[in-house]
Amino acid sequence: MKKHIFSAFAVVVLFQLVSSCTHEPVEGPNRGGLRTTLDPSCDPGIAYFKEETEPLIQANCAVTGCHGNGSSSRGVKLDSYQDIISTAGINLNNPESSNLYQVLIDENESNRMPPAPRAAFTQDQINEVLLWIEQGAQNNECQE
Repeated sequence: MKKHIFSAFAVVVLFQLVSSCTHEPVEGPNRGGLRTTLDPSCDPGIAYFKEETEPLIQANCAVTGCHGNGSSSRGVKLDSYQDIISTAGINLNNPESSNLYQVLIDENESNRMPPAPRAAFTQDQINEVLLWIEQGAQNNECQE
């Protein structure tokens, strides 16, 4: 009898732990003057991969079961700069046709990334990714 009570208790605790887990996307920089993550000495006209683009992708895309931590859904792996450049369909000649950008703006929820129930990127975050691609998708960082 004690074994059944303990098992039932363990199931209830496990259920509560699992149901309390949530993913809150990291709010990245935006071009609307709220770029609080950057040092004031950084050029606001430059998209910095290390401080801006990479954290957005790492927090929202390069997660287990999607495009990171050993996962490579549809062959796209986003764990590192080299992975992004090699597998995310970056097109420097036509940045707006880049797969990485296109999946962020797709109006069809079944194609949009990150997929529901995760929140879509904000327009500011999408603009940040596009600006980074337009500026050559550099592996750059703001150096004071």
